Amino acid sequence: MSHPRWPRRLLRITAQFALGAVILVNLAAAKLAYISTHVLPADRPTFAQYATTPLAQAWGMLGGTTTDRPMSTATPDVVGLAYEVRSIPLDAGEQLEAWYVPEAQPRGVAIMFTGYMAAKDSMLRPAQELHQMGYACLLVDVRGAGGSSGELVTLGMREADDVAAAFGYAAQQWPGQPLVGYGISMGATALMRAAAQGQIAPAALILEGPFDSMLNTIGHRIERIAPRWPTSELVLLWGSLEIGQNGFAHNPSAYARAVTCPVLLMRGERDPWVRAEDMAAIAAALPTPPQVLTAPGEGHTMPFAVGAPGLWVPAVRSFLGGLPQ
Repeated sequence: MSHPRWPRRLLRITAQFALGAVILVNLAAAKLAYISTHVLPADRPTFAQYATTPLAQAWGMLGGTTTDRPMSTATPDVVGLAYEVRSIPLDAGEQLEAWYVPEAQPRGVAIMFTGYMAAKDSMLRPAQELHQMGYACLLVDVRGAGGSSGELVTLGMREADDVAAAFGYAAQQWPGQPLVGYGISMGATALMRAAAQGQIAPAALILEGPFDSMLNTIGHRIERIAPRWPTSELVLLWGSLEIGQNGFAHNPSAYARAVTCPVLLMRGERDPWVRAEDMAAIAAALPTPPQVLTAPGEGHTMPFAVGAPGLWVPAVRSFLGGLPQ
């Protein structure tokens, strides 16, 4: 009597399903990474015009392609600030757009960088407050946002080069002025990376909600919708391949060891993406103990100058007041 063939067939079907599942999981991870790091160009063409690569076309066939480019809908004059539009040149014909808010007798220049998928109008309130504290302000769109060139977002990696360009521009335009870096989330991590790599030498850094590592912050988000492992690793792997940067090495808690200037760290008490232990890791790594501010009741809802001005304003004023004159 012949042996039944069903078990072997079952094994083959199971293997095929397993292979299909692996392919689908990787495809989903790759697509999520792509959408999270690519924005539509400033002139917002149709997808048919934009999808000129096989990868982009494949994503479009699956539904969804890129993220809408963040654009400013307000200007500094809505908060009573006079301003000038500045263009900061980059290599390969690219440029950053910035708003410069002058001050007659500045204590320094606050160079300001946004969070993920935000344009420079998101920093109007802290700019207003910093200006009242005596600082000229330079509000910068990193590449992939607002009036700046580019369609790629790297969550603080390539943005560190934008930080360096803005600081270099400020040093040329206003020589001798102390340069204070202010960053929100992605902007905060970009400032830390630029400082750690010696690209900038800030007088001080004001950092709202920097994450401790790229893998960790992806994990905090992924675990709400999928198993943290291996989904986080897959998303970061595909993202690294798509942007040409090693996201596994993007660790602000490691950058912190090389940041020697005074630092004010801020975190929302209920922030699900930047947790207390994440902020503690950064604080512990800084050579000089930072000032740390936790905003009660706030989440990842920065700038805290909007949600918790009664806490933000005196904390920032005190921190800046303690800097060498």
